[in-house]
Amino acid sequence: VVEEKKHNLDSASEFLRRALDIRLGLEDDDEAAAAVGGGRIFQADCASTLHQIAALEVARKPPCLDKAEELLQEALGLSMSIGQRAATLKQLARVAIRRGDLDDAERSLGLALELYIELYGENALHVNVAAVKFQQGALAFQRKQFEEAWIFYSECLKARRHVYAYLQGNHLEISTVLHELGRVALSQCRKTKAREMLLDERDVLDRLHEMSAGRGQHILQARRLANLTWLHKCAKEMGDDDEADKIASDRSVLKREMQREGHGARHGSFDASEWPETPALQRETLKCRSIARKAALDCAGNGDSEDMEKLRISLQRLSREIGRSPNCPLQIAASRFEETISEVLTSSEKRRPMLKACDDLRDALRHLGVRVHDTVSQSRGRGN
Repeated sequence: VVEEKKHNLDSASEFLRRALDIRLGLEDDDEAAAAVGGGRIFQADCASTLHQIAALEVARKPPCLDKAEELLQEALGLSMSIGQRAATLKQLARVAIRRGDLDDAERSLGLALELYIELYGENALHVNVAAVKFQQGALAFQRKQFEEAWIFYSECLKARRHVYAYLQGNHLEISTVLHELGRVALSQCRKTKAREMLLDERDVLDRLHEMSAGRGQHILQARRLANLTWLHKCAKEMGDDDEADKIASDRSVLKREMQREGHGARHGSFDASEWPETPALQRETLKCRSIARKAALDCAGNGDSEDMEKLRISLQRLSREIGRSPNCPLQIAASRFEETISEVLTSSEKRRPMLKACDDLRDALRHLGVRVHDTVSQSRGRGN
């Protein structure tokens, strides 16, 4: 566990596998097995270790999803408690989502929820139930089932507000679900409701920022920036230009503050394991950056070239994917890139600022563990 927290995944995996081998070695020793609690407890301990190893495989760059699924399925074949089985099914759903197997993910989440209801009761407002509801909401949103997503996220919010009532609702998990409710409402063209959810999120984040003493500031600042980005988008769609200008000003102030304090994807210390996976956004971001870089390297001052037209189309696709993706550092980095390149396309000077935006995105992606490889273009010397 210590090695995992230090992100020494190979060491952590080796220690856990040794622990598993030791446990399996005790299986045929009746006296030793009795000393560790007998067959059912023994199997539950083995299942727990398999679950932990699977989590490490998911956390790798790139993740070993096939191995993780194999380990989790092996764990599910062992005897374990209801709560342990539900947690393993949740992890299996996460793996399925990352592989794009949405039907499998839905089945695993449904089974996990049934087990939690058996454990806590039909209408229990429990943190584990809320976690499943959140994943179900994300799955529905990814499928563009906005009404279902709204219901799942609303049930999640109700449970989390109950769980964190002792904090007066000031918790990141509450701000996260408020953010997702705002995005769902905006997708449903319920702009007033979207603004309400995003403003509630902003209130929670501002209070957390005031209460914090430096710890976790990089996460808070990233989420505050994402919140302002979506509030700005909401204000623009509502036609409130004054509000949009005010939010844009607040966002600029926050960006400068993040740069001074060393936060952000380039200078901060994001832990990628704290954020949801967004493979589709990653692919679209890398593709758009590649097109933008090629257009910049081939640019000779002509904004109407074929490369520029491809770039505009790619930016539209990236913008749509950003809108579908959950709040995370990758989404923030992609949003900055999309905004910068869109602005550059309206200016006379394109090559230098486009290349800088591509370099900034490359650094942000590499910091998040994404592999970015640039090739040297034959036309790089042109236009200098």
